[in-house]
Amino acid sequence: MATYVWGTLLFSLGMSVVMLYTASIYLPFAEKMMRRYFLPSIPKTSFGTKYYVSSAINLTGLLLIVGSTLSNANLNVVGLVSAISSGFFFSIMMVMVRALKSVDVAPEHTLISGIAVGFVLFIPFAFILPVTISASNIGFATGLGAFATTIGGIFYFKGFSSVRADIAPLIAYFEPIFGSLLALIFLGEKYSLLAIVGVLLIIGTNFVYTIYSRKALK
Repeated sequence: MATYVWGTLLFSLGMSVVMLYTASIYLPFAEKMMRRYFLPSIPKTSFGTKYYVSSAINLTGLLLIVGSTLSNANLNVVGLVSAISSGFFFSIMMVMVRALKSVDVAPEHTLISGIAVGFVLFIPFAFILPVTISASNIGFATGLGAFATTIGGIFYFKGFSSVRADIAPLIAYFEPIFGSLLALIFLGEKYSLLAIVGVLLIIGTNFVYTIYSRKALK
């Protein structure tokens, strides 16, 4: 997603990964919007009180992260807005994946078609943005496309389709943890205490809600 990439580049890699997991805040609205205007056949999800409580805690965590950055004189507002909006667009993608799964579309087909469409849509930006076309940049882009996007994406979709349904969401929460730690170690990113509290609220709440939901289904 373009907003996620802009967030990692202009704001913070670690915080942008975490903000993806605020998608639950927007999911009820995203599902309603997609069903009304684009995919009326999507099954309606029943969002209970516990879901909205967890979403409220997620929103609190998000506000803490945003609040911790406002005093930064080097804050890139475009990057911050992009990182925040990535959670909303991620919720739309979740709704679309549900819709595709309901008509038996394979995860690999979703991945390949998404990459193809994204490639076509991003071609104009290679000429609009100040991108330097060089052998090294082409090499890096090819490596990112081949390993991070294609191979990584296939492992991601195949892995989550292979493990038990109650395990997959729990494994997913390692992504923001590893993302934040790697950004801290290799990129030297620094997080305020307020931002750390926000991160713990978002990841912790999602983790606990997922475990509770799985137990409730048993």
